[in-house]
Amino acid sequence: MTARYFNDEVIEQNKVRAAELFSQAASMGDSIGMNFFGLCCVNGEGVEKDEKKGIELFNQAVEMGNCQAMCNLGWCFLHGVGVKLGHHPFHLFLHVITFSE
Repeated sequence: MTARYFNDEVIEQNKVRAAELFSQAASMGDSIGMNFFGLCCVNGEGVEKDEKKGIELFNQAVEMGNCQAMCNLGWCFLHGVGVKLGHHPFHLFLHVITFSE
């Protein structure tokens, strides 16, 4: 349902409502909700832009094994979004190694 709000499918697009629903899912421990709410925070879609909060949400989702969040977190580190450019934490690489085996 939340993806429909975000992607303008079937119903009128409402990024504020989508962000609310992703936030609720994230608060219930859902890694997909964490990833999508992280995207909302990083991009300022439906909520006030907060790159650090987005990074935190991506980290939590990565710790739960969410591969999309891993890609989003890696992109943020690569482009210096919410972190210092060139800062690559060890745990990101550890997750990559773990999932590639």
